Amino acid sequence: MDTVLEGITLTIDRDALRSALRVAPEGREADRVESMTREAETAGRPAAVYRAAHIDHVRADGADIGGIAFDGELIAENLAGQAYAFPFIATGGAEIEAWANSFTEMLERFRADVIATFALASAVDMLRNHIEDRHGGGPLSMMNPGSLEGWRIAEQKKLFALFGASADRIGVSLADSMLMRPLKSLSGILFSSSEGFINCSRCKRAYCPARRAPFNGEESGALGGCGHGA
Repeated sequence: MDTVLEGITLTIDRDALRSALRVAPEGREADRVESMTREAETAGRPAAVYRAAHIDHVRADGADIGGIAFDGELIAENLAGQAYAFPFIATGGAEIEAWANSFTEMLERFRADVIATFALASAVDMLRNHIEDRHGGGPLSMMNPGSLEGWRIAEQKKLFALFGASADRIGVSLADSMLMRPLKSLSGILFSSSEGFINCSRCKRAYCPARRAPFNGEESGALGGCGHGA
């Protein structure tokens, strides 16, 4: 059974945002960023859908989840020994995309895009907290199709097949190119992990406004499709 989360309160981490934008905590630029952030928090209508899905079988090259065969070494690595996982789709919403696209000056367009990225990250954090509170099972980690070579971006089709009309309800669609609309949307699987798996730790991408962990030296062919820096 799918659980749809709507009406999510959007709260953007100011310190992390200013750091990503390389803006000092005080001054005219900081005031402008704060004004834009408040606009975004008012405009944004983030939403998410997830499912507590039984892991039927873990193979050497993937896992069967909720009756669908997901393929990828990353899936097998992270879900070995697990009984349940939480596939999801989350979005910052069409409203915040329209807000970000309303800016015409180059610097402000850049800042608006980064703010919208942080809005998506905030929605994902809210989703994670909701699942941890409702289902327990310890801290949750996340993996996303297309973020690392161990799980191809084409696997997004299976996530959208899993959710069907629920994806439509939160306003997210998937094109043949594997591009989601709204652009500030993210699909993936949340799962229990005592080690705290983070895509970022295997990604060498030099600049990402929402990096959550430093590169740990274990490269997994990062493709930059995790959504946090899209």
